[in-house]
Amino acid sequence: MVANDRLAVSPEAAGVDSANFEALCARAARAVEEAGLPAAQLAVARHGRIAAQRNFGAAGDDTLFVIFSCSKAITSSAGWMLLEAGAFRLEDRVAYHLPGFRASRSIREPSRGTRCPARSRSGGTTGSRGRASSITRAAACG
Repeated sequence: MVANDRLAVSPEAAGVDSANFEALCARAARAVEEAGLPAAQLAVARHGRIAAQRNFGAAGDDTLFVIFSCSKAITSSAGWMLLEAGAFRLEDRVAYHLPGFRASRSIREPSRGTRCPARSRSGGTTGSRGRASSITRAAACG
């Protein structure tokens, strides 16, 4: 699942409580066994190191999962944590923090990538098509 150079010697070495990780693993194992999930993987990271990892069911170290729209919840959670920590403001332009976002331009709205605030990205209102979303985009991105 993870390259060995990213793996901490122990959960505690990365600042993670082993008992808490084991409780999380017990919950994942129950989900696989009782809910009929075919597989699951857990990895807990802290300070750039993987503190602990475990596979359940049919998952192996090389198993890949298709998560589709679940990535939105993961990204949103991380974004709200960064917002709460003061890493950015909702009024900040996305390109200020992610310079590569400047290259994200639309043929119909060439300035969208540089003018769009984080607030509009948090609601998923930019980049969608249709009359209603165009109105929302215009209100959010100026």
